[in-house]
Amino acid sequence: MSARILVVDDEPEVVKLVAYHLRKAGHSILTAGNGEDAVRRAQEAEPDLILLDLVLPDVEGFTVCETLRGLPATAAIPIVMLTGLPGEIPRCYGYECGATEYLHKPFDARELVERVEEVLAERKARVG
Repeated sequence: MSARILVVDDEPEVVKLVAYHLRKAGHSILTAGNGEDAVRRAQEAEPDLILLDLVLPDVEGFTVCETLRGLPATAAIPIVMLTGLPGEIPRCYGYECGATEYLHKPFDARELVERVEEVLAERKARVG
């Protein structure tokens, strides 16, 4: 299943790595390096899924997630949060903010692709 995925991370190496593996799996990739660009690109492109880092230079990923959930054009887009933040508190808060799934950095490339595919399949089953 080919999907448009918005990858939001301020670390170029992470973006390159994620984009490489998702393109290899057949997906097209859009990118944003900060929260403001992420919201704008998501509204313009309406991707099938958003991979969102929590630590961004301008605004926290939690805030970006809440903003996206509050906008009609982006409210239903699955959001997979990516973070290196330790502990359960960020994960729990991420789900409270509206995250669909949560992956911890560093992540295994195979696990990343599998989780993305699972979330996309769940969305397709719901939407039809």
